[in-house]
Amino acid sequence: MKTKAITTGCLILAVALSAGCQQIGFRQQEKAFDSPSKSYAEEISYEPKVSEETEHPQIVRHYIDNIEKPQLSRLELSGTCTGILRDKADMYPYDANVFFNATVGLIGTPVKLEADDDVKNMTAAIIYNPDELRGVPENNIRLFYLDEDSQVYSFVGNASVDTEKHTVSFVPQGNGIYVLLDIYTYGSAMGLDVEEYSYESDKTLYKSDWERMSDTGDIMKIADKEWAKKNAPEFHVSTVQQLAGVVYYSNVIGGSLRIFLENDIDLKGYDWSPMGWHNIKGESVSTSIYFDGQDHELNNMKIIVRESHAGLTGYVSSLTVKNLTMHKARVKGLRNVGILGGECNGTKEFSNLHIDGIVKGDRNNSAALLGWGGGSCLFDSCELNIIVNGEKESYPTSNERVRQTNSDNSLVTVFVNEQGQVQRTELPEGKYKNLAWVIKENGVQKLSRSAENEMTIPDWIWENNFIKNTTYTVSMEVYSSEAGGYIDCSNTISFVYH
Repeated sequence: MKTKAITTGCLILAVALSAGCQQIGFRQQEKAFDSPSKSYAEEISYEPKVSEETEHPQIVRHYIDNIEKPQLSRLELSGTCTGILRDKADMYPYDANVFFNATVGLIGTPVKLEADDDVKNMTAAIIYNPDELRGVPENNIRLFYLDEDSQVYSFVGNASVDTEKHTVSFVPQGNGIYVLLDIYTYGSAMGLDVEEYSYESDKTLYKSDWERMSDTGDIMKIADKEWAKKNAPEFHVSTVQQLAGVVYYSNVIGGSLRIFLENDIDLKGYDWSPMGWHNIKGESVSTSIYFDGQDHELNNMKIIVRESHAGLTGYVSSLTVKNLTMHKARVKGLRNVGILGGECNGTKEFSNLHIDGIVKGDRNNSAALLGWGGGSCLFDSCELNIIVNGEKESYPTSNERVRQTNSDNSLVTVFVNEQGQVQRTELPEGKYKNLAWVIKENGVQKLSRSAENEMTIPDWIWENNFIKNTTYTVSMEVYSSEAGGYIDCSNTISFVYH
């Protein structure tokens, strides 16, 4: 049987909105997996008496039992060949990691089909569970195909959806990956005109991916979901139940959330869960968190999970926490672990905090406040007494620990040349990569730009991004393979943009 591996490439997705098609081109990173998902039951195949000389019609079935992705229930592949069909062809659920990490509208798991050239008259069917579609209308289901040789996704025009038998039937276009998508969700994300497929769906009526795939602790037992839905996206929290409702909302709906504590809250006796969800398959709910304790206390938070991204927040796009006291916080996870967050690669601001607690996790990606956080971090008026993996930790993020303990400001010199431009010297060859300019205003990073092939900052960068007659600081950072992160590698100069 033929096998192929998915590789990184530029994939062109042809999206059919009705009779017509529209092509979308874009580039995404994928991971290659050589083994299929283990989430399906033993195959059952129908094989009449066969011979090696006479062709016979046969069928191979897979019954799927995937508690994380329950939308698909059965796969069927029919074909004519000599010998035994299951030795020459198969169609099975394939791990969702092989598809785009950021795909929206994906229904169930991708399906992989492999068949030898001598299998003829193939037809296939994907049977779905209508009770697990989470509000997606059955008429919105579309089938797409990836040719692994050409790396092109295309709409399967011969596919038909039987809403009575809950089946998508089609003639395979060849070996490769087949996926079911909700055309409205996907098309909306791609900026297409799919209004005719619009529908109202309340995600809180269905069991979410977060609930299926993650350790939710006691959140689902106590969350005031109705209160959270009514008050989103701004929450004034007075009770444990309301805070649990915010955790639920952040992991199911997400968005830019603002949280204000109106009372002291004690979480003693509860197994807590982070706000902001992300799993190892790259699936997540986009969430940013602004958390103002308003000088209240949040005590006895306990998060102990066998997952990455653990803390008051888990995986968020931006994070602000201020005016908060936390006593006896305990957070234990795998990678990216901290009292206030697991990972945040956007804006991070921590101010007026008084926190004591214990953090346990991977040494390289765990820290006092935030396990992992690329970019700048504003850290002001924070009193910390936090033990990280048995040692007292003063660094707010693991990135900051790497930077503070490994930086070498003598590697590159930054200066203003005779033309009034910011210029640099050469970076020594060796164990460094991804050299970048770092421009800040009053300690807040305004721009990080690759300097790999750039000795001076172009004038248009200043013109398009900065205010004249304003003072900025300019320095450089570089990734050190030896340190395992970014370090400062130059002096810092003040520069007034005129």
